[in-house]
Amino acid sequence: IDLSAGKLLADETESIVITAFDITARELAERELRQAKLGLESRVEERTDALQRAKQRLEAVLGALPLAVWIANADGEIIEKNELVDRIWGENAPKVDRIQQYAAYQGWWADSGKALKAKDWALARAIQNKETSIGEVIDIQRFDGQRGTILNSAAPILDEQGQIIGAVAVAQDITRQRQLERQARELAEQAQSQTEELNVIFKSLADTVIVYNQAGEVVQANPASAEFYGFDPIGKNISELHEALSLRRPDGSPVMPEQWPSSRALRGQTVTRERMSLTNRGGREFRTIISAAPLFLEDRFFGAVTTIHDVSEQERLLTENTRRAEELNAIIHSMAEAVLIFDASGKVVMMNPVVTEVFGLEPQTLAGEEFDRRLTLTLPNGEVVSPQDMPVQRALRGERVIGERYTFR
Repeated sequence: IDLSAGKLLADETESIVITAFDITARELAERELRQAKLGLESRVEERTDALQRAKQRLEAVLGALPLAVWIANADGEIIEKNELVDRIWGENAPKVDRIQQYAAYQGWWADSGKALKAKDWALARAIQNKETSIGEVIDIQRFDGQRGTILNSAAPILDEQGQIIGAVAVAQDITRQRQLERQARELAEQAQSQTEELNVIFKSLADTVIVYNQAGEVVQANPASAEFYGFDPIGKNISELHEALSLRRPDGSPVMPEQWPSSRALRGQTVTRERMSLTNRGGREFRTIISAAPLFLEDRFFGAVTTIHDVSEQERLLTENTRRAEELNAIIHSMAEAVLIFDASGKVVMMNPVVTEVFGLEPQTLAGEEFDRRLTLTLPNGEVVSPQDMPVQRALRGERVIGERYTFR
């Protein structure tokens, strides 16, 4: 109860007045109200703590992500972002509070080069169209003036009724990756170009070129090899080649498969310009110079290459020239006249015995000497011939000297 008491004076008579009110219901209501208030304050505090913890978790997640993250409200205002945003765009990136201000961020579609407008950014489309975008490649102009490339994605944030309350966008800086991809493409194009050039050179080589793998099988051969061997050697191993071809040393002894230059190269040896005779499948014999070497790529052995140079014609011409030189020498030595042969500098390179009889000069004395320095020629009128007018000097200048008479001493 709520009790009150007081004095009352009436007709000079003093009385006491006591009033009492039943406040049981009010007390119960106030108690419930106080409890409700305490409960509400407790729930508000709990909700505030939960929101604070959620914000801390969000900040921790944003800080730990290897991606730039923007969170915007329904108006397009950026209400949260992480540190990587500034790393991608630069510390001078402006703060935006509506979608129209997205135009301050410069970007171009990587595939077309077309510039993005404010409404084209994935975050804007997520807010305005509820659109989810994944992995859009965009070239950007940072606010420090440098260029870069990002992989951009965005998605809307909806409430329980499906209404837009915001959006989130993430971006990965792939500038270095794009540079490496561009370099890889350029290197691949260069490698392709070089490969095509090497193939043209390889096919145009007159010498036989054979490439073996580690197992000793022919994996590449130029067109000259098929013509030289009399068959296409690709796919055949050394044993099969030995059955079809005959390889011999200069003394005529056969070369066994394990001693073939290609076999030795596959064992790591380098064979340089060895002379051998080769008889192909058609029975045609060649004089050859063979070289072979192991093939390595970054210290990894992967095969061997053999080159065969056909010197049959050169040796035939050398033999023919030697025979003709011997015949010429025999003819010169059998002539009754004195014969001297000079090189382009006027020095004696060949003479017959009559020269000694006529001029009294021995071959060993004249060999490699300028013959004109040994003689003094005089014309029939007694005039001495100058060195530059000597017959040999005139002939060396292209003049034909025939039947001139001189006296000499």
